[in-house]
Amino acid sequence: MRPLTPAPGSVATSNKAALLEIGSDDGVKVWLNDQLVHSNNVARPLQPGSDKAQVTLRQGWNRLLLKITQNNQGWEFCARLRQPDGSHFGRSAIRCCGQEPSPAARQ
Repeated sequence: MRPLTPAPGSVATSNKAALLEIGSDDGVKVWLNDQLVHSNNVARPLQPGSDKAQVTLRQGWNRLLLKITQNNQGWEFCARLRQPDGSHFGRSAIRCCGQEPSPAARQ
């Protein structure tokens, strides 16, 4: 499998436990605040929520980085934060791929 360019993003919240649901085509590694929190080296099509990892978010911005490996053809991924029991997470500010947060997200 060939490694692809990492996909960085950030999530702003208060200290809380969360469930990170991940889908990827193909394999995936996930780092949260520079700590590896999930790894699954597989060849598969995208299925949202096929992998799950319990994580702890810290207050302020949390750096989320996904590395997708590619077996053949196209690639894609998705990620979603939920409450530890799988229910709706609530409001959080999110920025992707190094974008600066909006003024509202900074507050």
